[in-house]
Amino acid sequence: MMRVHEVRFWTALVVGGLSAAVIAQGCVTLRFGAAEAFSDVASAEIRLQSFTGDDLVDDLAERDLLRLAPPASPQARADAVGALLGHAPVNGGAWLELAIARRGAGGSMESVAAALALSTMTSPNEARLMAGRVDFAAPFWTALPPDARRSLIADLVGGWGVLGGDERARLSAIFAAAPDRSGEEARAALLLSGAPGAAIARALTPPPAKAAANAGDLNAK
Repeated sequence: MMRVHEVRFWTALVVGGLSAAVIAQGCVTLRFGAAEAFSDVASAEIRLQSFTGDDLVDDLAERDLLRLAPPASPQARADAVGALLGHAPVNGGAWLELAIARRGAGGSMESVAAALALSTMTSPNEARLMAGRVDFAAPFWTALPPDARRSLIADLVGGWGVLGGDERARLSAIFAAAPDRSGEEARAALLLSGAPGAAIARALTPPPAKAAANAGDLNAK
């Protein structure tokens, strides 16, 4: 029969091993967080490459590398994102990256909208990604299917606080110049989404003279 002191010894050993594993994982997470915070276009590969292949942060490191140091061609970028999604299918940021890559590679609107839909499905309430989807998709708002437009309105409400002043002004110009009354439809959908949406609709409605000027500027481009 195992004695009490032997039980205590083995229990302490197991607890110590588990604690060491947790501490090791915490150290990896902290080191990655620091590397991610200080990474930019110039330093991303140097700072983040060592974290690829790590079971704990591999997906995040690959996503950040794709964002900061993407492959040269849009198709290569799409292939790289596809490989990432092969082992991280619930990564909403990667689905957004795939939508961006498909758009850059000349993919069909259906394929772009499908990737956006999966980004929404896997990360429906992450404000940073909601703002990212709006910033990416708003310029081709009129080409999006109805379901994608509705999702974009929800993203606009959820991600509004993350968008800066320049991004908000850009959105206002896009909706003001949108043909076929689609900009008015977007503002109407915002009004129907509740008080936060109504405030955004007002913020995105420029004075008539400014709206006309914005439309002229966009048409000139």
